[in-house]
Amino acid sequence: MRIIHSLRMTNPGVSLIALCLFIFTETTLKAQIPPAASALERMPSLLKSADIKAMLPYFNTNLEIALQDREQTCTRSQAEVMLRNFFAKHPPKDFKLIHKGSSGQGGEYLMGTLTTTTGTTFRTSIVLFEKNGQDLVHQLRFE
Repeated sequence: MRIIHSLRMTNPGVSLIALCLFIFTETTLKAQIPPAASALERMPSLLKSADIKAMLPYFNTNLEIALQDREQTCTRSQAEVMLRNFFAKHPPKDFKLIHKGSSGQGGEYLMGTLTTTTGTTFRTSIVLFEKNGQDLVHQLRFE
């Protein structure tokens, strides 16, 4: 508002041009800022890097985790511990996205293959549902 107020004190024609340039610049800069990536877009790279800290904001308060033959519903903090232990035993080397899509129940999912540094391969799937306007991981499986 100070810019607009100070513009009133000068020549009205110049003020209008300055105001238009200011609005154009602000609009152009905002248009260049990319939108935040969704959980579905970020998960493949987060799995490949085993960046658990970056994954946590995308986890629902409670989620289902399946690690090989062990499956349980747990809290976000329990999921963090489980994934730290899993990735300590199986450090990721690569993650290849095979398929992603939408379920009939309104969720989204992705399926891929996690390859570890030891050569073990895990079929991986993630199911996300919207909660409070944000897509959150409700299920994470490494089989």
